[in-house]
Amino acid sequence: MSPGDLLIDGYNVLHAAGLARRSYGPGEFEKRRANLIRMIAQQLSARERRRTTIVFDASDRSVLPSPPKEVYDVLVLFADEGGDADATIERLIQENSAPRRLCVISSDHRLQKAARRRRAKFLDSDVFLQRLANRSHREHRHRQQDEPDTKRSGHLPPAEVEAWLRVFNDLDQVKTSTPSEASRSSKSVQHQTASKPSPEAKPLVSPGDSPHQHEVREHLSREVEFWESRISELWDDS
Repeated sequence: MSPGDLLIDGYNVLHAAGLARRSYGPGEFEKRRANLIRMIAQQLSARERRRTTIVFDASDRSVLPSPPKEVYDVLVLFADEGGDADATIERLIQENSAPRRLCVISSDHRLQKAARRRRAKFLDSDVFLQRLANRSHREHRHRQQDEPDTKRSGHLPPAEVEAWLRVFNDLDQVKTSTPSEASRSSKSVQHQTASKPSPEAKPLVSPGDSPHQHEVREHLSREVEFWESRISELWDDS
């Protein structure tokens, strides 16, 4: 992609993208044109969007007069009153103050010659679309590589699986007990906690744990203690 300005022949790229048709139903043409603008804008960086102009023919008289407008930070304009986008693009190439930073996107040889005369760059429309597709593919691949293995595979490390199984096992025991049993159990736990030092409770932390496993087990241990206390409070309130 050019680091400078992009000047895009809208309808030429529309055909290259396979979005053009010989005939359109009511509103279909405008919808396809909007889809093209959105597709291009999504693949450009914020800086590139602010330096991009897309020019469309003005064959639809309903768009005349139509001042330039920004869509997704991209400048969209329709051809001059003559309705010829090529003439408008040629004029923009001629008036550009830094043509060597300009890249014209069109397969039209007339526009490519106009770009060459001012030493501007140009790309065929299908090449431009292919580069956008390649960029999208690379970004998607990089996002996948940046994701942790557990997010992509859904598999937790064995130590975390074991710790969570203990948590669910404890919760299942609380769920299957009756309210009276749970209340008596919670009161018994509270009484034992008041009369005995807390170190007698079975810890989730094992001496052979790695630092990561130790941290996970400590976190789960605190979670279990919190939910045991909370469940006891709920049973007492009932």
